[in-house]
Amino acid sequence: MFGFVLPLLALAGSSWAYGKVALVVAGLAAALVLVLAYFLDEFVHYHVFHFLPSDGAEWRREAPVVVGAILAAVAAFLWAYFAF
Repeated sequence: MFGFVLPLLALAGSSWAYGKVALVVAGLAAALVLVLAYFLDEFVHYHVFHFLPSDGAEWRREAPVVVGAILAAVAAFLWAYFAF
């Protein structure tokens, strides 16, 4: 929501979203991290990275990417929110 809806509201001139620049920037940063992590997870899923262990259990192989992506998105959100 923050990475898509709030920027659109701010562009449309909504007074609520326009006054919360930090929230909009933080949402965009978190959304960008999640999109990049999605592509990384797909690379892991389709064995594009051959140096990763291939043990056959999809979740064990993808869990670090998913958990890391969520933590990175939260970190990006908090960093951008407090930086702006």
